[in-house]
Amino acid sequence: MEDMRVLVSAIAAEFEDVHALDAPFRARVLDPVSYIAAREYARGLRDAGANGVVYASVRRPAGECVGAFRPRAVGLPRQERHLKYRWNGQRIDRYFDYSTEAWIET
Repeated sequence: MEDMRVLVSAIAAEFEDVHALDAPFRARVLDPVSYIAAREYARGLRDAGANGVVYASVRRPAGECVGAFRPRAVGLPRQERHLKYRWNGQRIDRYFDYSTEAWIET
């Protein structure tokens, strides 16, 4: 079991939008099996001075993610929740939310 904190922060800068890439390149950048194209793309943006990227989650439908390259691109974080994850040997199959004192199946 592993205790983790959920941190929440405001986005305080403009980010590059992966949605704006042409479809073939976007598919390579968002490949859930290989991060090679994503790392090269992000490295180029970071080296050019970008604050970070916003992109569609490859694991959660309709989810959105941000990757901040610099701490100043996001505001000061605050703790939102405290969770305990349970690993069943293959995956995290449930977690305990200390605020509700309940186990949640994943």
